[in-house]
Amino acid sequence: MHISKTGNSSLHTSSHSSLHTSSHSFVLNQVLLVPQIQKNLLSVQKLCTNNNVYFEFHDQYFLVKDYSGTVLHRGHVSNGLYHFSTKNVPPQAFSSVRISFDQWHRRLGHAASQVVQRVLSSNKLPVDKIKRHYVCPDCQLAKSHALPFTNSTYVSKSPLDLIFTDVWGPASVTSTTGARYYVSFLDNYSKFLWLVPIKFKSDVECVFLQFQCYVKKQFSSKIKVIQSY
Repeated sequence: MHISKTGNSSLHTSSHSSLHTSSHSFVLNQVLLVPQIQKNLLSVQKLCTNNNVYFEFHDQYFLVKDYSGTVLHRGHVSNGLYHFSTKNVPPQAFSSVRISFDQWHRRLGHAASQVVQRVLSSNKLPVDKIKRHYVCPDCQLAKSHALPFTNSTYVSKSPLDLIFTDVWGPASVTSTTGARYYVSFLDNYSKFLWLVPIKFKSDVECVFLQFQCYVKKQFSSKIKVIQSY
């Protein structure tokens, strides 16, 4: 199987009836990320080496002990497998960098300031400074309303009477054909839309001339008016 990433992690076990310590962390070095794998597998040898512990296996459970004999973790057996369970651990996030409040706001999907404050406080996430009245420029722009358009009495009576065109881009991801832009042509009469992927903005003129020839043959008519945004 393909290994996509490697890194370091830790297994944290909280206090419950099967543990003899209130809290303990097990370090895991050189963790391998395999997207195709169905179950998480733990190397006993690496866990023992990284944490200076040893395993004691029994028919219905296993113990992890340090070399003084203290039990650090007790696991169970299910379907013939020994499970290193951490299901009782509450979700936690760790960071050594204090991030600004507006960056947390963006990370949480531009949530309201009250929601961001509640998330930061309940999870004890590092923040540079809590802002009671933070105003996000992007949120203000997204909620703003455009001025109304003037009423138009123009009515297209046939295809190609009026064509609207616009260019979009650049896209953050290049298409399989290498395009990062597209030019659109919208017929006001039929509301039919043509989209043409292009690699560069300079390709618009060439694409328009090809489009003009195409629709002329298709409809046996010329474009009368073209409007660009």
